[in-house]
Amino acid sequence: MSKLSRKTAAFILAGVLLCLIIAAIIYVEMPKPKQRFAAAEDYYRSIYPNIQGSGLIVELAQFGFSDLLHYAETVAVVTPLDELTADNTFGISGKRYNNIHSLRRVKALQYFKNEQGYGDSFEMTEFCGLLEDGTLVMTEDCWPMQPGDVYLVFLQGKRQPAPISACNGKYDLTHLELNCGQHAKVLLSALLELDLLTEKSLKRAGQDLLYAVLAADPVYWPEDKAHADRENAVKWRSFTLFTPWTDKDYPLTIKYGVDEEGALYNYLKTMLR
Repeated sequence: MSKLSRKTAAFILAGVLLCLIIAAIIYVEMPKPKQRFAAAEDYYRSIYPNIQGSGLIVELAQFGFSDLLHYAETVAVVTPLDELTADNTFGISGKRYNNIHSLRRVKALQYFKNEQGYGDSFEMTEFCGLLEDGTLVMTEDCWPMQPGDVYLVFLQGKRQPAPISACNGKYDLTHLELNCGQHAKVLLSALLELDLLTEKSLKRAGQDLLYAVLAADPVYWPEDKAHADRENAVKWRSFTLFTPWTDKDYPLTIKYGVDEEGALYNYLKTMLR
């Protein structure tokens, strides 16, 4: 091989090595894809590895949107100004946690009702708390608010007001998909009636269709062959909804269907997990 050929080969080899080094640096510096959680418990266990119930056994009344709006003294979109800690947790008596709660400072982003005349921020109660060892203790599915996230709350009380019927009166607007499943219809009603959906969401779905899905019969067919035949006869469709604060990975997925006779069904089982 001539001296010139060797120089050319060495130059090409150096170029290839340089490209590989640059590619490796870019790969290392590229942000890792964010982990997506399919259920609220999985999401919160990534924050609080140890979770237990408060031991409080009570039948909580479940309210629809119109009743929540009627009974609440404060209806607001808020974001927490602090974290849940052992210092803002109260109601612990030895190893008994059935009265556990926390006091959280929140910033009000928008008021729909403000009968107590709160200002830009106020203190509210959550039905959960954090022990000194980091264990999260909560009543029902009352997951704690996270700094940076945004919530819709229906509150009662003057000092440190609390969500109505525990988690019935609080909804995560950042992670729509992770809200409590039994309150799916309440959340969708609230998003529509309080005008909390983005314009893009409404353009995709159509407000009339959303109200029709809300009014439609829910799918709670028995799990048998007749159920399978009936479900297969329905043409299922879905669309996603966002608020201005919703994480792009956690929209509210609405599944609905139309059968051969034109009857409309909503599939609340898959609206929220």
